[in-house]
Formats: sequence, structure tokens, C-alpha cells
Amino acid sequence: MWQDDYLLEIRKIDRDQSPHGLYGLREVLSPGKWLWSQTKVLGGEIPETNVAGRLGWGRQPPVGESISFTAPLSAEVILEVESHASTKVRHFGNSYLLDKVHGKKVEEGSEILESAVPKLAKSARIYGGTVTHCLLFIAHVPSPERFDRLLGKTNSEAFLDRYSLTLHSLMWKDIYDRDFHTGLFLWSALSGGQ
Repeated sequence: MWQDDYLLEIRKIDRDQSPHGLYGLREVLSPGKWLWSQTKVLGGEIPETNVAGRLGWGRQPPVGESISFTAPLSAEVILEVESHASTKVRHFGNSYLLDKVHGKKVEEGSEILESAVPKLAKSARIYGGTVTHCLLFIAHVPSPERFDRLLGKTNSEAFLDRYSLTLHSLMWKDIYDRDFHTGLFLWSALSGGQ
């Protein structure tokens, strides 16, 4: 399925963007002191990190703060991006290291996701089968067990069935040995092109 290809390509970007990886990508690529959104970084502003472009998929003009493209065997895809980090990585010289005493809140994402994810089903009803609405959630957490708490009920079969959604995910330990885990979670509304 195209969703799995999309997530695997983001993981390749994490590998290609050494030494900062996906975690520090926005900071490194943003011009000046203002951080670009994940949408701008992954959605086409920069060829090296344009996920759909790297896969050879047709890029559509952005819809608001969303990424828009045409996936294989699918209608147009409109993808919103959210992110969360309950870790803090600091830049020291030419390396990035985990700050174990950063004072960040542990988790707060489940309420946001439990509100945002069901809206995909509403969008699917409005647009019918012509557009596939998706939400990509990028999370960086100290241990893999934290993903379940962060996702709340949005990864349960009952929740997905209730809102006619699919969930594709990919998780890995940071390849730069910074002692955290990255997770990609992609919800898609079941409509014409899955």
C-alpha cells in the first residue's frame, strides 16, 4: 500500500540526513531563526526531503497547511502533519545528543489525536471518493512503551472501525544512538482510493 511506502521513505530521509536525522531536520533546513513546519519540510519545499517527489509521485498544490500528492492507485491525497517530542536533543558542535534533564512534559498527545483523527472520517464523507484524507503523526519518545500512551485509543481496532480509518505505523530506535525512539503513524480515511 502507498501508506507503507510513504513511511519507509520518511525513514530513509532520517537515515540520509546525518547527523541530525528526522529529529533535527526542521532546525537544520529552516532559513533564519524561524522554524519551517514539518509540512513544508516533507511536502515539497526541499527536493531532498520531499517524500512524494522522492517516490516519483505527482505533487499537487498544497491545500492550506497540508501536503497534497497523487499516490499510485489512489485518488488525490491530502495529508496533515502533526509531531510530538517528549525528548530534547541538543546540538553540540557537530553532534546531536539527548538532554536527559530537559524538563519537558512527558505526554500530552493522546487528547489532540483523539480529537483530530476522527475528523478524517468527516472529510471523507464531505469529499467522497475523490480525495483521501490522512494524518501523519511523527513522535520522538524515550522508550517504545510511550507510543501506546501517546496514541491513546486512536490505535485500537474499535476506534479505527468506528471512524472507518486505517492506521499504518513504523517505529525504530534512533540510528544516531541518541537514546530515543521515533514513530510514524499514518491514519487514512476509508474512501475511494486506499
